[in-house]
Amino acid sequence: MGRQPTPARLRHATSMPIALTTVAATLALVLLYWWVRGATPPMSERAYGIATALYSVCDREDMARLEEVERLVAGDAELSDQERKEINQILALARAEDWSKASGRARALLRNAVKSAGSN
Repeated sequence: MGRQPTPARLRHATSMPIALTTVAATLALVLLYWWVRGATPPMSERAYGIATALYSVCDREDMARLEEVERLVAGDAELSDQERKEINQILALARAEDWSKASGRARALLRNAVKSAGSN
């Protein structure tokens, strides 16, 4: 007849599927992170320049220069829809004179652009 499994063999037999499941779950999380992190589309040089100017305007709370940036954005055909949307959201905050929030959003937009450029 067959051998009776010893407690050590039983422990080894049950720990192997748990270890494989743990490795598979960790790998899935790493791949998900990598995929989500790469989901940010790169920002064009044109949009980066406008975002830099916008950050400067917001940091200085300069309404006159804000109007110049608004005209620049309105007449720029090179901006993607996403870039235009993000910049217009910051412009709306600045128009409402929520300078601190607008400056923070512009800084975050620039930081994300640098991160996405570095990951490509």
